[in-house]
Amino acid sequence: MNNRYFLILTLFLLILLHTAFAQDNQEWKNYKVFQVNEEHPHGSFMSYKTTEDALKYAYLPASGYQLLSGDSRFKWSRNPSERPAGFFQKSFDVSKWKTIPVPADWQLQGYDEAYYTNISYPFTATFPGVPEVFNPVGSYKRTFVLNPIFQGKRIILHFKGVNSAFYVWINGKKIGYSEDSKTPAEFDITNDDKNHPSIISWSLGNEAGIGPNFHQTYQWLKDHYQTRTVWYEQEWTGPYTNIVCPMCHALGDLMAYSKSEDKRPLIMVEYTHAMNNSVGNLQDYWDLIENHPKLQGGFIWEWVDQGMFKIAPDGRKFYDFGVDLSPAGTPSDGAFSIKGLVFPYRKPKPSLFEVKKVYQNVKFKGAEIKNKTWKYL
Repeated sequence: MNNRYFLILTLFLLILLHTAFAQDNQEWKNYKVFQVNEEHPHGSFMSYKTTEDALKYAYLPASGYQLLSGDSRFKWSRNPSERPAGFFQKSFDVSKWKTIPVPADWQLQGYDEAYYTNISYPFTATFPGVPEVFNPVGSYKRTFVLNPIFQGKRIILHFKGVNSAFYVWINGKKIGYSEDSKTPAEFDITNDDKNHPSIISWSLGNEAGIGPNFHQTYQWLKDHYQTRTVWYEQEWTGPYTNIVCPMCHALGDLMAYSKSEDKRPLIMVEYTHAMNNSVGNLQDYWDLIENHPKLQGGFIWEWVDQGMFKIAPDGRKFYDFGVDLSPAGTPSDGAFSIKGLVFPYRKPKPSLFEVKKVYQNVKFKGAEIKNKTWKYL
């Protein structure tokens, strides 16, 4: 086995959402194609030789793991037609290209601008077309030497997350293509056993409307995976969701559902929008949830502020929200990206302590204070 490999990635940006390009089949333009040669998804795991190594929760070379993070040669192009064609060939000279750390967002490395929008597209949507005038492409190329410990073994090339689509070549040979922002992608660069996914529930999407395509997808999932629940927020109380999963439901609406004849559980896919001075009525929600079995909680939107570290011209360091220091006209939903329970640098906000108190695992209620008896809830 030749242990020297050229790992070549081409990453494409559809404004902030990266899409991809190939000079042959152009999968990036085909909405029906989302992967080529990619392994089936599975639950996260790592194998270890000993119990002691496993308890360290570390990815160790001895366990069959080789980290490929580090500096890579990098070329940014404004659109697919301007990309360096044929750069994945071993003979293509990239010695004059600049380097970029991997992993990293190229918008934070001096290329392009960062964009933040919520439910609106940061570009003009013309489905099924894809922007071609301004659709930046990132081309990465680096060399690595495979650890001898992998000699004769099955080798899986693992990407923990790419925005949002990419092609990969090794030693000039096209390995595959994947698209699905921030989900792991794996390629077998040697044909043994497949891993089985660990999935307990399916979602049909997020804030994507409703219609016959979603209903048909629901039915397909039910035909193939009878033991797993399927849910979709925009179906509301319709028949094509096993869990009623509204977004930001008011207390009165929750109470009304708890009294309805619908037997399905209700889980809010988003609630208590944690922006500015919020999360203050969380206890009111949970007083209601804990007294009505059909109400089973929800997911706070969201965990962390999506601000990015910046340095102002005068040297001040701060976290912006996608519009500070950006050129006029940059697509942005303003401060809407700052709505987390923790700051961008992960320091807790006061609202997180409210959540901690309300979510505590054990609660007490005075039953007979005079007799010093307590009721565990």
